[in-house]
Amino acid sequence: MKVAVWIDSAMVPSVGGGFSYNSKLVELIDKKTFNSKLEVCFISANISNYKFTKPYVVINTEGKKLSFFQNAIVELSRKTGFLKRLKRVIQQKHNNEVIQKLHFQIEKNKIDLIYYVSPMQCYIPRFPFISTNWDLGHLTLPPFPEVTEPKELMTRTNWYECVLPKAKYIFTESEAGRKELIDLLAIPEDKIKVVPIFPGNLVHLNVSEETQSQILNKLKLEKNKFFMYPAQFWKHKNHEILISAFESVLKNYPSIKLVLSGSDKGELENILSLIKAKQLESSIIYTGFVSNEELYTLYKKALALVFPSLLGPTNMPPLEARVLGCPVLCSDFLGHREQLGDGALYFNPENEDEIVKSMLTVLDHIKRESLLEKASVELANSKFNGNNAVAKIEEHLLAALK
Repeated sequence: MKVAVWIDSAMVPSVGGGFSYNSKLVELIDKKTFNSKLEVCFISANISNYKFTKPYVVINTEGKKLSFFQNAIVELSRKTGFLKRLKRVIQQKHNNEVIQKLHFQIEKNKIDLIYYVSPMQCYIPRFPFISTNWDLGHLTLPPFPEVTEPKELMTRTNWYECVLPKAKYIFTESEAGRKELIDLLAIPEDKIKVVPIFPGNLVHLNVSEETQSQILNKLKLEKNKFFMYPAQFWKHKNHEILISAFESVLKNYPSIKLVLSGSDKGELENILSLIKAKQLESSIIYTGFVSNEELYTLYKKALALVFPSLLGPTNMPPLEARVLGCPVLCSDFLGHREQLGDGALYFNPENEDEIVKSMLTVLDHIKRESLLEKASVELANSKFNGNNAVAKIEEHLLAALK
């Protein structure tokens, strides 16, 4: 069976997203020697400068342009509402021609199955595919803007109701994620397979102590004297309650800092206003988006990662923190417990007192060291690593042959 792994530009190891989970997964798949019953290649609509070991197939996803007459009808219908039926016929005919062209290219390359490593992707309609799913935020989160905005909600609803059920398999990142799919969507259990999530290349960086010291000095931080929360500023990231919890911790530990890093997704202004209203500007440091070297340094030198996100069932930062020797305090999700076992402290992300308690715990040196020892044991026996993920992919692909 010939399986094509779909590549978009953000996944190529040599470009901007080079330290992401997906780019690392692509790199591992490229290096993997698969069972002789499987032929694995890559497929993309983009030419890549990265030198893949496995074949890299480029296909043309653009269809034949509409004629002047067809364009005129579509434009007239858009502006006036007339000729809607004819417009639909023209667009459907055009879409079918595009799909036929795509299928011709796929069949020419003798591809049997396409594996999309990013969620909510299916670029070749009506062709066997494997999908990836990381969360069901539109079903599990409160009505936050990021999941209730009409266009986003429509996209998610269409995907989960009309497209995802057609996948041959759905690869999810944990047993907790698998359970979530089974419980919330009417998808047969045997279609849902686990491919464990794992840290990307960030954890394998080599950042010298001198460079780390320079980064700390630039941010006016000291080793083991700050908590960190690397998260984009979405509502579901729950920054408000962390700030309130940190304010309580400051009463007994006034020199401790909290570092917030990440780009704005609509909530940054509110969070900065809250920090100012509480007069915490000198204690809470907002860094904006940080480089990989800076994020690596924050993990290595932080007192702990505090991760109160409301969205699970799993997340990447707790895995990154554990590998880099940073204690983890995180939301009590089944997925987080599956990822971290006894090597983390868990709290209800909507309970400020529980967050405060976990932060105070790691301010005790002996308890912090004990937590790190447990995390080390869990890491040594963890299934959440790249080699295991690729082995699981091979196992599931072989099962698809039966």
